[in-house]
Amino acid sequence: MNTQDKPGNAAAEGAFTSGGGHLADQRPARERLMEQFGIGYDGVDYGFHDYHYDRLEDAVAYASLLRSRPGQEDAGGPPRRARAVAVPTEGDRALMAALGIAFEAGAFHFRSFRYDLLADAVRYARSHQEGTS
Repeated sequence: MNTQDKPGNAAAEGAFTSGGGHLADQRPARERLMEQFGIGYDGVDYGFHDYHYDRLEDAVAYASLLRSRPGQEDAGGPPRRARAVAVPTEGDRALMAALGIAFEAGAFHFRSFRYDLLADAVRYARSHQEGTS
């Protein structure tokens, strides 16, 4: 009986690379990219160094940019601290309503921008109002 007659042998043989007998990387591309660039995910957003991104593509783009610069130190790894989601108070919500700031998925949104801190969203919203008045 040759190896082709045994059930599962063809599938098992296909799982090995020809170059060294190691299993092929079967992880999703998302996991491979996160490991390659040292990007973490906290259930809300992706983190690289102390920066947070809504999309993995943005975190990968920034990590790639840093690595492309000669002499640029790349500490890599997932974010160093977990981000606490600050739920706005009633006073915060009144200010947000006056400025057109929304709170969704643990972040503050003004127009197409996302902010971790309400103070940053308020500062930008106010500067935008002053610039258009």
